[in-house]
Amino acid sequence: MRYPLTGLLTVAVCAVLAGASSFAAITDWLHDLDDQARDQLGFGDQIADRPVFRTKGQLAIDICTDAYADGVVFDFAGGDEVYGNCTQLREFFDDRQQAYVLRVASNFMLTLNPETRMTCAKAIALLATDERRWQVRSAGAGSKGQRWYAWACCRTRDVSRAGRVHYQIMTIRGSRADIRLAASAE
Repeated sequence: MRYPLTGLLTVAVCAVLAGASSFAAITDWLHDLDDQARDQLGFGDQIADRPVFRTKGQLAIDICTDAYADGVVFDFAGGDEVYGNCTQLREFFDDRQQAYVLRVASNFMLTLNPETRMTCAKAIALLATDERRWQVRSAGAGSKGQRWYAWACCRTRDVSRAGRVHYQIMTIRGSRADIRLAASAE
């Protein structure tokens, strides 16, 4: 659907002057106009329904739901920190017993056993004290040479709504020296 540029700019400026501070608020301002005002701006009856705004995690759930309905089977799903911070997405995958790899923030809380909870950063610092727990592997050549990643595995006791125990693998980029640096920073 195409709208007149002058009308779009006018709506945006007027909505912001009226206090709108997001695209959703600008859209709400436009929908709140009477028919005559919309006609004068060049929108007439061609204005779309109010959009439904969704987070990236919610959009991922929608996409995966459609894919599952079409019979698509994933070996695993992956995503960056935006997706890893979405509890709904992690629960969605857990409920379907879908394997997933999602990055989480360093302050993400892990439950190692019923009595021990700590952040990812703290767990990495503790693991860094024992080099035998780490494996260093190349992820191939990058623009600046080999990309080395250090991997350590830490079993957690986070239990999903479906009662499954989670297993998480934490990664650190860099060399063994970087792992020692992480341990000394704690």
